[in-house]
Amino acid sequence: MAVDRPGADSEPARGRVFHPDPVATGKPHSGFRGLVPGYSQWWWGQHERGFVLFGSYVAALVMATFLWGTLPGFALLIFAYLAHTVSTYDALSQEAFPPRAGTARGLGVSVGLAVGFYLPILAWLTIVAWPNLRDDSRSDGYLVNCWAYRKAEPQRDDWICYRATPKGETRVGRVVAVDGQDVEWSYDTLLVNGRRVDGLREPFRGSRLPQRLSYKVPRGHLLINTRDRPATAGAGEGLVFVSRQEVVGRAWARLYPIRERRLLLTGPRRPSSSQES
Repeated sequence: MAVDRPGADSEPARGRVFHPDPVATGKPHSGFRGLVPGYSQWWWGQHERGFVLFGSYVAALVMATFLWGTLPGFALLIFAYLAHTVSTYDALSQEAFPPRAGTARGLGVSVGLAVGFYLPILAWLTIVAWPNLRDDSRSDGYLVNCWAYRKAEPQRDDWICYRATPKGETRVGRVVAVDGQDVEWSYDTLLVNGRRVDGLREPFRGSRLPQRLSYKVPRGHLLINTRDRPATAGAGEGLVFVSRQEVVGRAWARLYPIRERRLLLTGPRRPSSSQES
């Protein structure tokens, strides 16, 4: 037996909210438009609903990006996913007949969005933009690419994230010299393979600085100009040797404090075989 479907000229039942069927009213199915929050609703003339769904999603996503690495940022990311899910569910429910079919499709799409879109992107971000933060994230934080040195070696002027001890707190510092390079300190000037290194901050710890000092960076180690976290203030800044095995990744941006956000520029990239010796 054929079932009559409400069309554009059908009058909605009294006391019942009616959503026009896209096919019967000549409006196309949402298709891939349903994957864009609020787009299907706007396409069907439901401008207010579409604007609210799209605006909520974009606002939450922007704020989640701005607060990346913090609990509020994570909560906003979940809210953006929920706004996306509600929009897709609403679009499928409106165009489905009977309505229960839209519910099943909406739930399926919601799971698909989580597994096929949000989780892969989140996993990728935690690898290439891992938020290396202190407990108080507003004090100190960096974005770290944990895959930067899978097929490459740290170079001079790279900013790296490393473990101070095998199971200790991570720190961030700039590479001053790599293994095998000659380092010489002479009257407030640091030379690496005879070339002056500028931009060092407190190269030696302590009040009395040596007048002359020379050494070679041990094999498998890096010479780092490090900055201790504020939590360990008092240790100061200085030059330290770091084992290559303790390098976590390359820090490519300062994340916190917010007023100091910037990209961390590195030196020219060179293959590991052509490092200065």
